Amino acid sequence: MLRANQTITDLNLRGNIFTDAAAEIICDAMRDNQTVTRLDMSHNEFGARAGTFIGQFLYSNFKLAYLDISWNKLRGDGAKAIGTGLRDNAHLTQLNISWNALD
Repeated sequence: MLRANQTITDLNLRGNIFTDAAAEIICDAMRDNQTVTRLDMSHNEFGARAGTFIGQFLYSNFKLAYLDISWNKLRGDGAKAIGTGLRDNAHLTQLNISWNALD
């Protein structure tokens, strides 16, 4: 659905107990999405692997302006991957990554 979306601009996936496996599917679809500008994936169960997927999608998605990934378990290599994805992303203007125990 996210790949074919031409209408949804604000997607709230907050508090669904999504794991790293779900993050892979969501982020893969979001890489090609050109309409969603606000994405809330807070209060899930995303860990280090999810951070890797999020970093990859941030590197290639240039429509997203707001991302909330707070209250997950993002740390280590996943947190580094998010930082790497942000390095070349000039379109994201708001990021909430609080309460992840980043190290």
